Amino acid sequence: MSQKRRIWNSLAVLVMALCLGAVIHAQTVHGTLAGVVSDGTGAMVVGAKVSISNNQTGAAYSTVTTSAGVYRFEDIALGRYTVTVGAAGFKTAVTKEVLVQIGTVSAVDFTLQPGEVAEQVTVTSEGPTLETESSDVGGIVTERQIQKLPLALGGVGAFRANEAFVFLQPATSGPGVADNNGIFLSKVGGGQNFGNEVLIDGVAQERSENGSSYDEEAPSVEALQEFKVTTSLPASEFGRTTGGVESFVTKSGTNSYHGTVYDIYRDQGLNANSYFNNGWRAYYCQGTGDTPDCRKNWAVPTDHKNDYGVNLGGPVRIPHLYNGRDKSFFFFNWEQLKYTTSSPITSTVPTAAERGGDFSDRLTTTVVGTSPCDGSKIYSGQIFDPATTKTVNGIECRTAFAGNVIPANRISTVAKNLIAYYPPPTNSAVFSNYIQVSPVPITNTAYEIRIDHSVNDKIKVWGSYSPRENTRWSGAPASLPSPVSPQGWWQDFITHFFRTGMDYNITPNVLNYFILGTNRSNSKNYSQAANIGKDWASMVGLGNAGGNNFPGIVTGDAQVNLGNTGNDDDEVDNGFWLNDAIVWSHGHHNLKFGGEAHYQQFSHIVGRTEQIFFNANETAGAQGQGGGLGFASLMLGVAEQGNTNNVTVKAPKWVSNYYALFAQDDYKITPNLTLNIGLRWDVEVPRKEASSHTSNFSPTAIDPQYNIPGALVFADKCKS
Repeated sequence: MSQKRRIWNSLAVLVMALCLGAVIHAQTVHGTLAGVVSDGTGAMVVGAKVSISNNQTGAAYSTVTTSAGVYRFEDIALGRYTVTVGAAGFKTAVTKEVLVQIGTVSAVDFTLQPGEVAEQVTVTSEGPTLETESSDVGGIVTERQIQKLPLALGGVGAFRANEAFVFLQPATSGPGVADNNGIFLSKVGGGQNFGNEVLIDGVAQERSENGSSYDEEAPSVEALQEFKVTTSLPASEFGRTTGGVESFVTKSGTNSYHGTVYDIYRDQGLNANSYFNNGWRAYYCQGTGDTPDCRKNWAVPTDHKNDYGVNLGGPVRIPHLYNGRDKSFFFFNWEQLKYTTSSPITSTVPTAAERGGDFSDRLTTTVVGTSPCDGSKIYSGQIFDPATTKTVNGIECRTAFAGNVIPANRISTVAKNLIAYYPPPTNSAVFSNYIQVSPVPITNTAYEIRIDHSVNDKIKVWGSYSPRENTRWSGAPASLPSPVSPQGWWQDFITHFFRTGMDYNITPNVLNYFILGTNRSNSKNYSQAANIGKDWASMVGLGNAGGNNFPGIVTGDAQVNLGNTGNDDDEVDNGFWLNDAIVWSHGHHNLKFGGEAHYQQFSHIVGRTEQIFFNANETAGAQGQGGGLGFASLMLGVAEQGNTNNVTVKAPKWVSNYYALFAQDDYKITPNLTLNIGLRWDVEVPRKEASSHTSNFSPTAIDPQYNIPGALVFADKCKS
């Protein structure tokens, strides 16, 4: 069967499931409350009415026990509930403060006592109920733990990294390779790096370029109600993981207004100087060099952190128009982190004499060879005129510049333009003569909005939106002023998570729940020059060049290079998820059917950049004999080589699809024994370019121009 036919068959199955109402995935953001109702003899009570009410929001649900005396409330909001059970000939039983947590089944069984329905027996639950209904292995990180346990600033995104709480659970590890908190490469259940399924409000936050890298796009820790880590044996509704499942849920409002204002502050004024800064200050700043400017270079590094925010939640209320108590709720959180450190960076820049072509300070008395031209000695650091190149006895050789000085009229116009971007030295040394204290700023901003609304007793809807922007200087601190530092770049990482869901109680024992989600990440990585966006190549006098970046100048010498050509790109990743499931409680069985459909789109937009390489060979005394300086070659405009990178006509747009169907039966064989049976089917459609604008070299394909083997084969010419 061809791949195309297999895909169409898969889609047909998916559409059929949609038509039957048993579709698209049950990665719920809520919890379940279930149990058995019996009488004093142990016989099951059939048709008993079971009602529950959320203590914080007033949300109410009701059902009746099945022929096996079983009741079950699937996909209910998190929080504490009051459970009431009534049946003819029995006293009404009430249990208060029953805790429902994310992705778990809270089991509460009732033994009814004979009597009148008007009589009531009340019990108060002491804490979380024992998990007896499911076989998955994992744990819950509660709202209290999130609020009370210490959590340092850090992680890839610099915010307080809520994923660090994952390590409270067994079978989790973080090697700490990519950041000092070990979060970026966290592993769950022995899985691979980036192999976890990470859910935010029931929808995966997966990205095309690095999988489940959650930390740098996570919502604020202040916006999370709780989360669950499943380390092994997840139900069939979960898939697409080589390790565990992390499921985060955002906070909802309640019937009471509640808000907080917070600020976490740190400043270098409270820090001591580093050991090495004190040492270098003592070395450089002595005698006549002990100046305020010198001491400033080795002062206490900038270390300013300010993490502040505000949140508020409660019922939606519009005075004189609408009162949302017990019906409509909101929660809003806004957090911003401003974080700046600094570090002194030492480089070598041209001296005042070298900027005018005088390299006498580089000339040494070390002999490195003999010139075939005139038999004179060649010294290390000596420069020779490439215009005098001739061949003697088969060896190219040149005449030295008098006094190791390049005449002013020989200095290239482009070189003069480039030299203007070098700052003057900060000390009188020839090498390591420039110190720049470079700030490393970070600004992270995140906010979350969530709305929950009860349409009626049967239908409840909710929606959440969680955007975040991380703007930072990434990589090593800048070694030169903008726009020419060869190291470090600006990163602007923006994410948007939108989720909306609906729960529909078709009958007291049949529930359908649906989630639609979208993910968008936009990772912009720009050098200083690309971030400004001028035509730098034209400004320095280079023709036939383009792009937003400053042309990379590789000096091939002690002088630091100019320009960072590795960063002028934008990665845009869009994901669309459709999740839905139907749950039917019937007799001893709780049946669940569903699946998911996922479409991912990824574009990597890369800017054009140029590089020019200089070398000592162009000003050496003789072929293979030594001498010459790369920076002198630059002054003369004699390059060794150059290249142009990333010349693209159109940026590719990569698309992929994923589909899954599942069936689950939680079979309650006896009141004390539940069997979890599940089946899941997944298909991952290989990634392709949206317009088939890709090609590969085939050694057997016939070149149409020369009629010989060896040609490019384009994707739109392939046969399935």
